[in-house]
Amino acid sequence: SGTAHRMIGVNIDITERKIAEEREGLQAKLVQATHDAFVVCEEDGRILSWNQGAAALYGWSEAEATGQLINSLLKTQFPIPLEKIGQTLHEQGSWEGDVEQVKKDGTPLIIASRRVLLQESRVGDRHARILVVNRDITDLRRTLLHLRFLTEASRLLVSSLDYKEVLIQVAQRAVPMVADWCRIDLLESDGRARPLVIRHVDPEKVAWAYELDKNTPYDPDAPTGTPAILRDKQSEFYPNIPDELLVASSRDEHELELVRSIGFSSVISVPIVVQERGVGVITLVTTETKRHYTPTDLAMAEELAGRVSLAMENVRIYQQLQEFNTNLEGMVAERTEALQQLNTELQRSNQELQDF
Repeated sequence: SGTAHRMIGVNIDITERKIAEEREGLQAKLVQATHDAFVVCEEDGRILSWNQGAAALYGWSEAEATGQLINSLLKTQFPIPLEKIGQTLHEQGSWEGDVEQVKKDGTPLIIASRRVLLQESRVGDRHARILVVNRDITDLRRTLLHLRFLTEASRLLVSSLDYKEVLIQVAQRAVPMVADWCRIDLLESDGRARPLVIRHVDPEKVAWAYELDKNTPYDPDAPTGTPAILRDKQSEFYPNIPDELLVASSRDEHELELVRSIGFSSVISVPIVVQERGVGVITLVTTETKRHYTPTDLAMAEELAGRVSLAMENVRIYQQLQEFNTNLEGMVAERTEALQQLNTELQRSNQELQDF
């Protein structure tokens, strides 16, 4: 008659499912909050997810990165062939190593990368899922490189009293370890600073740089550059080189075109100071590597200049001591000769008295 006589109820315990959902939600928030780059991609490298850490590190938003091929987007350079990395992933479930990548603005990075196989390919699904976790270690590597370079430079600086030859060797070590170009100018007796050494991996570019310097008038009152650094004993630091700076520093359109063709990325110039007087300038430049110097690089360059200054001061003191010793030896020789002459005269006088 349509009247319900009994009701059946079914209760399903969904506690574990709710806990799992909450756990997944928490994990998702943690992934988004971390500073490391977390990227999930297919086996061919096509990006499926891209966290906030990846966006902050590389400069591409999630919308821009999703669907892109990760290695093409980041211009990844691996230490071993990509095929071997894929083989290791399937055999061991993970791979890790350091890779070189590039940000959206072209800045190069050194990345500690770890790849984890999330799931193998299934029937009907031709791609595995891979989690890529990347951490920026560029500054760490740079610091270690600075320490190594300064150690080598210090060893050279104490190896000889010929500081000019030593400075040439230091410039040779600087390229390409910490710079694409290295130039060291020393102040000469006529009051003009001239390049002791200009170093680059390409000899033709070095010859061009010397020719450019030869044809560039030296202005001791220039507000910037080597003359100003020698006067003020203050470093000049250009982490980025705007075109306006190139225009202001070029004498004509031809020189401007040449300077633009070099592609300056960053410049550091630091003074060499001996007895509170600017006696030289060390200049480090990045071009081809597209690397931009940071305050850490500036501190390294100023530390190098300080060690060079100390070495030059030690040479000056040594030369003064040598000169003092030479003069002292000459004075002793003169006194000895005078005493010998006096002694000879006394002996002759005594002999004459005895004979008398």
